[in-house]
Amino acid sequence: MPDSTLHNLLLLSADPAFLDRFLAQTADTPFAQVPCTFAGSCAQARSLLADQHFSLCIAEAPLADALGLEFCREFLGKRIGDALLLAEESLLHSLLPRALAAGIGLLPLPCGRIDMLCALSRVEASQRSLAALRQENADLLRRMDTLRTIDRAKYLLMQYLGMSEAQAHRYIERQAMNLRVSKKIIAEHIRKTYDN
Repeated sequence: MPDSTLHNLLLLSADPAFLDRFLAQTADTPFAQVPCTFAGSCAQARSLLADQHFSLCIAEAPLADALGLEFCREFLGKRIGDALLLAEESLLHSLLPRALAAGIGLLPLPCGRIDMLCALSRVEASQRSLAALRQENADLLRRMDTLRTIDRAKYLLMQYLGMSEAQAHRYIERQAMNLRVSKKIIAEHIRKTYDN
């Protein structure tokens, strides 16, 4: 498995043994390398969020000061990572609609090793897909910016030098080829020259 997109986990439970159970479940897997921070309450977790960035919150319900669903919703609201909520089977049915609406993954308690590893791998896959979409979006935004810059430069050449659009386009291409730079650099130079 390539480097994990999970870079820091927040484990939230009223039971301090939850951290040890989680570490045992992920031992000898790629997830064993991911740093974990434990919080015993929502209040403690909120103070950790002020200082640290987490890619995943795993909360075990109920907590000492809340059920855990609201904290997971708050965690997701910060758009910093994913959230999994572990709860007794008797609570899962009532939690399911709210968890689905908030984008929170649910797992039954007790949660076995295979269930946890499957959930972690699903979060990993989701975060990889999201990272690829973000990269694609950034590439599209860069290309749109380049096209806008070139279009503005063509307009300025047409306005100030009386070129047709085709002539302005060929001029920018020829300058980029002759100077061995990108069309955007030529377009930026034209904008600096003619755009007030």
